[in-house]
Amino acid sequence: MPRRALHLLLSSYFAIRRLIWRVTKPVTLGCRVLALRGEQVVLVRLTYHDGWFLPGGGVDRGETFFSAAIREAREECGIDVRGPELFGVYLNRVEHKIDHIAVYVAREFSGEPRVTDALEIAEVRLFPLTNLPEALKPGHRRRIEEFLGRRQTELMW
Repeated sequence: MPRRALHLLLSSYFAIRRLIWRVTKPVTLGCRVLALRGEQVVLVRLTYHDGWFLPGGGVDRGETFFSAAIREAREECGIDVRGPELFGVYLNRVEHKIDHIAVYVAREFSGEPRVTDALEIAEVRLFPLTNLPEALKPGHRRRIEEFLGRRQTELMW
């Protein structure tokens, strides 16, 4: 399937899912990982959304935030984070759902960041903390700025 057709299919799927969320207003659980290598952070670009994100995703049934963070870093970036520490838990109501997102900081990981799931992940890169991409999504930028002590913690995503 051509890349453009796949992008349209995935974009349509997530648009329909957001519409369902608007009607049903589910409670969801997610996690994000601020994976650091020295003064650099791992970011991902998705195939179905514009912009850059911290790696992460949904917490599966019966899974903890902690184990989901480790799994998502491995699935999305091919890295094994060691000893991630809880940074904060945030409420995201952007997509008309009640989404609780736990953010973990991993100061150490093994493996080279790379695309491991080309259906979901378009690109994985290390960015200097002092030169983040302009297309970094606002909630993700806020978490990094909070971590760096450049802004007060907000509990809303």
